[in-house]
Amino acid sequence: MLKIIFEFVGGPHDGRILRGVVGDASDAERCFLFSNWGMVGQRLKIASDYAVETLAKERLKVEKRRHFYAVTDRLEGNGEVWVRAAYLPQTVGVGR
Repeated sequence: MLKIIFEFVGGPHDGRILRGVVGDASDAERCFLFSNWGMVGQRLKIASDYAVETLAKERLKVEKRRHFYAVTDRLEGNGEVWVRAAYLPQTVGVGR
């Protein structure tokens, strides 16, 4: 059982810390897997809270509600992995 701690730095998710376990469906596990198991340099897209809330009610009309982060640090030991992802400016990833 690998415990996950996924921390965001900068952007709209600044200070957000997700906790979970590999194998249990959680936001922490999704971010961990989408970042290729927390590989340093790996980029991932995160929907804004606005996008998630809007999609729950209706179609999202503005496609630019995603935010890009890149893994900057990864530490693993004692059955636990800690990953830090830093916000990338909006110009990074536009058009992808």
